[in-house]
Amino acid sequence: LEPIKDQFQLSVFPSVILGGVCIGTGIGLMLRYETSTGGTDLLAQLLSKAFSLNIGIVILIIDGFIITAGLPLLGPKTFLFSCSTIFIGGMITSLITKKE
Repeated sequence: LEPIKDQFQLSVFPSVILGGVCIGTGIGLMLRYETSTGGTDLLAQLLSKAFSLNIGIVILIIDGFIITAGLPLLGPKTFLFSCSTIFIGGMITSLITKKE
């Protein structure tokens, strides 16, 4: 697909950062108020309560396993960007859900 002219575009690195921040903020706010999107977030929420772990770190680990399983399909460059995005998202989620 060709990009539409006069359309705003970001390069990969700023997209990784912005994507991680947006995902981490959204998931963090939902989990802070005891809601979930389901799927891996729900699994992370259950594991975090059962073992008294930080939910952001649990999400990071689960998503890391999923991305690692897809490494042969993704290729090294996409794998690195995906890992960076889930790392940033996990850290933001961790900060937002942190109990004071």
